[in-house]
Amino acid sequence: MSWKMLPIVRSLFGVAILCVGALCETPAQALDKSYVFPVNEGNLVHYQRFLDGRDPLKINDFSGPNLNRHVFEFITFQRALHDGGCDCKVEYVPFTADTSHARAIAEVKAGREISHPVAGFDSDPRYAEGIYLSVPILNADEFYVGLYTHSERQDILSLRDKEAIHNLRYTASESWVVDMQVLRSYRFHVVPAFSWQSAIDMIRFERADIILQPVSPEPDFHFTIDDEGNRFLPIPGVKLNFPAGRRYFVSRNHPDGAEFLEVLNRGLQKLESSGYLRKGQIAAGVIDPRIKDWEVVR
Repeated sequence: MSWKMLPIVRSLFGVAILCVGALCETPAQALDKSYVFPVNEGNLVHYQRFLDGRDPLKINDFSGPNLNRHVFEFITFQRALHDGGCDCKVEYVPFTADTSHARAIAEVKAGREISHPVAGFDSDPRYAEGIYLSVPILNADEFYVGLYTHSERQDILSLRDKEAIHNLRYTASESWVVDMQVLRSYRFHVVPAFSWQSAIDMIRFERADIILQPVSPEPDFHFTIDDEGNRFLPIPGVKLNFPAGRRYFVSRNHPDGAEFLEVLNRGLQKLESSGYLRKGQIAAGVIDPRIKDWEVVR
């Protein structure tokens, strides 16, 4: 999704507290306070393990285990606030609900939370009201995903004809609003699922064929979904542009919202100019140079 200001971890699922900005180029005195952000507890664990006691504001080398898109976004959120001039504290607390991102959107829209450290896709219709969107941390034309299926589905993995690939059955959780939009925009045959797990099960039991996923950093691009060894692989040599940029979302209904957005944007622009964003996106596997020459499914 992460001075002597190191995270203070009360337990494995505990609270990570960090200061972002004791010395600011442009102090934002109205933001001299603490903000609490509930985050998925699994992502929080990965974040804590990736940091391993390091100061997130000093991380420029994103190599190492436990880095993923969410961990990168947690760290970038803090770094952008600091670099943009926020004299504030950020506190992450665990949230266990499966629909935590949907909850975060609702809380931010209502003004009960000012923002969220996991970015969203800018085409999400849930941002139409009550939300400011930051400048992008990832542009839509940079984001390509793999077409994943179960490793035993050799009938799918052996396909090379792009028309045949286009005519496969694609699945996603119905709660993944943007994923469903993207699938339908390509005029794929869409088989909706109730959740991530049910989408995975539908492919395992051959009721669907493909789920879109950022490519895994593994040498063969696989990811494993459970302790039983169920592995998923992308169709080799093909990729799909996921036409949505990623941006942080900020509440229009929180009293600090407009100023928070200004500070956040200022920091993100600095990180973009320095190359930090692209470097981190590559390290997190969101942008993967290994698939640069893969053919694009349209």
